[in-house]
Amino acid sequence: MVAAVTSLRKLSFCALVLLAAISACVTTPEPVELIVPEPMGPKWSYEGKTGPKHWGDLSAAWIVAKEGKEQSPVDLAETRSSSVLYPLNFSYRSAPLNLVNNGHTIQQNIAPGSSIEVMGKVYSLKQFHFHSASEHTIDGRQLDLEMHLVHQAPDGQLLVVGILFEIGAENPFLAQFFGQLPTTAHESLAVSGFTLNPTEALPEDRSYYYYQGSLTTPPCTEGVQWYILRQPMQLSQGQLTAFRALYANNFRPVQPLNQRTIWETQ
Repeated sequence: MVAAVTSLRKLSFCALVLLAAISACVTTPEPVELIVPEPMGPKWSYEGKTGPKHWGDLSAAWIVAKEGKEQSPVDLAETRSSSVLYPLNFSYRSAPLNLVNNGHTIQQNIAPGSSIEVMGKVYSLKQFHFHSASEHTIDGRQLDLEMHLVHQAPDGQLLVVGILFEIGAENPFLAQFFGQLPTTAHESLAVSGFTLNPTEALPEDRSYYYYQGSLTTPPCTEGVQWYILRQPMQLSQGQLTAFRALYANNFRPVQPLNQRTIWETQ
């Protein structure tokens, strides 16, 4: 009887995950280039009249930022654990250094070849970027830095892996390029012969939190799959200072959960 109930719970959870995936695919996401937009459309920022509280009023196309029910980021609390969540299969390759200061963050654009596979579906890694302080919080605690690895499947579905950082030892991955961040908005930096492998940014523990959410910058499109790795990484105070000298407090505050479930791997 216990085995039957356990099997039924696993089947119910798998059905829930499948339903969430199908529902996400119904939403037509914005092109991946708009995840951290270049200077286009209305001016937006992280403070004042163009800050997060007003994003939904700046453009009719951004109304979901105000009226959406599955917005990101969220506080990672009141989670439900499960032993049947699918593993994240990373397949990242070294890519040329291609940093861009886009006016809102520092972004590394990734050459084709890196991907992640989840539930048998492959998503290509398009770019990664940073927010300080962290956008997602854990039981109300905000960490020092958050890295978003942004992926997109051939059907347009978006998947973002989040890595949280806290002050501690110098981070070897960040040390490769945090000393030469482009300091001017819309400035880019490419170094011939120098490459980065995003695999080096990942923690050893690949357990995660999972939920359905949105982009955290305008247009705040919903239908995004979020996987936040549970193990925080460390960075030095000097590394954090280097980033915050360019972008301090470039984070969107946590949004209402609105009955969504946050799943956590056991």
